[in-house]
Amino acid sequence: MTSLNYFLLNELQKNGVKVNYISTIGYPEDDEFIQIEIISKENDINKWKYFNNKLNDEKIKIYTEKAKDYYKILYKMSEKSINNFLLCINKKYHTVAPVTKRLTALIKPTHMCNMDCLYCYEKPARKKYGNLVMSHETLEKIIKMLSEYTERLELIWHGGEPTMAGKEWYIKAYNIISKYPMLKIDSNIMTNGINVSQDDEWYDIFNFYNIKIGMSYNALEQSKIRPTEKDKKNYDLADIIKSAREKGVEIGIIDVITLESSYILKEKYEYYKSLKVGPCFNTIFYTKEADKNNLLPRNNEDIKKYTENFLEFFKYWLRDKNGIYERTCAEYLQMVVNGTGTVCNHTHCQRQYINFNANGDVYPCDRYMPEKYKMGNVHEVNGLKELYNSYEYRIYVEEKAKRMANYCSKCELFGICHGGCNATAIETNGNGEKPDPDYCYFAINFYKGIYNIVKDIIFYEEENINPKALEIITDKNYYSIKEIKELIGDMVNIVITNKEQNDDIFSSAEYLLHKEINHHYFRKKNNIKTHLNMITPYGYNGEERKEIIEKNKTNRKISLIKTLKEVVINDIVTS
Repeated sequence: MTSLNYFLLNELQKNGVKVNYISTIGYPEDDEFIQIEIISKENDINKWKYFNNKLNDEKIKIYTEKAKDYYKILYKMSEKSINNFLLCINKKYHTVAPVTKRLTALIKPTHMCNMDCLYCYEKPARKKYGNLVMSHETLEKIIKMLSEYTERLELIWHGGEPTMAGKEWYIKAYNIISKYPMLKIDSNIMTNGINVSQDDEWYDIFNFYNIKIGMSYNALEQSKIRPTEKDKKNYDLADIIKSAREKGVEIGIIDVITLESSYILKEKYEYYKSLKVGPCFNTIFYTKEADKNNLLPRNNEDIKKYTENFLEFFKYWLRDKNGIYERTCAEYLQMVVNGTGTVCNHTHCQRQYINFNANGDVYPCDRYMPEKYKMGNVHEVNGLKELYNSYEYRIYVEEKAKRMANYCSKCELFGICHGGCNATAIETNGNGEKPDPDYCYFAINFYKGIYNIVKDIIFYEEENINPKALEIITDKNYYSIKEIKELIGDMVNIVITNKEQNDDIFSSAEYLLHKEINHHYFRKKNNIKTHLNMITPYGYNGEERKEIIEKNKTNRKISLIKTLKEVVINDIVTS
């Protein structure tokens, strides 16, 4: 056996691979080939199939032979392919057979917190689990289960306040994670910022382990809405952003918007803009704490005003030519112009998310849920398949199915919002069988309001548009109703009464045209591939700007006509 063969044998055995033989064929003056035959247990063959898929090397020939109760797998490769083969072995791809491409896992190292936020949904868990910090034994069970279930993981350290577990906890945690190199992990942490603001070494940990930081903050209301426990000193966001950037770290901000906060959205936005931070203005949802502290809309008039305040802010944000990103406005703009959402409450979250509490209890979501939704505990099950097949998870799924069938499926927005957040429905009603009426009112009317705004804008003719909004418009190839009429008005026959336009948008002929042309579902259904990105005229003036606008009109008219020929829109398109 050659020295190379001995090296290969050692590497394979070190990684738990049973080798039948290794040999070299060919002559020194020719290309030599290495043959490696390994033995796989019958119930491990899917793991080797996954390994073979990850090899993705046409130059490696693979032959599989079934024996009595095992498999023989022969790999034939040149020396040039050995590095790739060993890379996959050392990544331990042969030890797992994932069932999904992606999964989001929220792991709560502790439920302790050093703030006392007035809308906190985690307080029942804080009382239940006390000062418990997740053991590293529990964490390793979690990571092992995740590595066996998914190829890629979005890991979110959550809480409580996850930094309360301490810096050493995370160093040990990532030592454990390093034992599972087959799992591609994108790490995030959601923190309130108190501990980070008092100890810059946290940034070194975040940088070293490539952990992206999200921070909860209430601009202009921090001390009022998010008091620290026992009157400990709060912090100024400007200081923490400055310290983070000095360490090469950027921070994303979530700002929960209460009814009262909705009246100062513009002021909050300008504050974040002064720091060059794009916030997420999260709409408030029902929790016992938020209800107790009068932070929620209380009646129909309140939720109507709350929605109107957001819509006024959207207009401000959209027309801010020096503007920054804001997630709720951006999310709903994309929902309008493309019919798709990106945040979890506007997607199919089932079997896409999972939450692990500090003692290993498993729930469908990080939001606090009644005990009947506890899927199990990692110390009592063999893997995520068992958790997702649990009776408790079936209850969670069946309740959502009832909500979809009895309420959401009748709504025009259902195919876009997918019924909203299951956890919010549970917290509002005690189970997931009914929607949260405040969410439904906001989602429908905010969506309608944005549609009524953008349908009358030809974006490449405008000078005052938020660049983050324009990114969405151009990326999704949006045609407004105004642009369609201007480009091919002689081809389009739309009959719209004032009542249809103002009172029943979703059933109007105009909205149907908007959906057929722009929404992802219809584009995919009708195999539309002729849309063209518009050229943004920002930065151009005079004749150059006019030339770009005319070029947009010419190209997009050609594309639009092709699209209309591919789509049958009854009573709308006439030749």
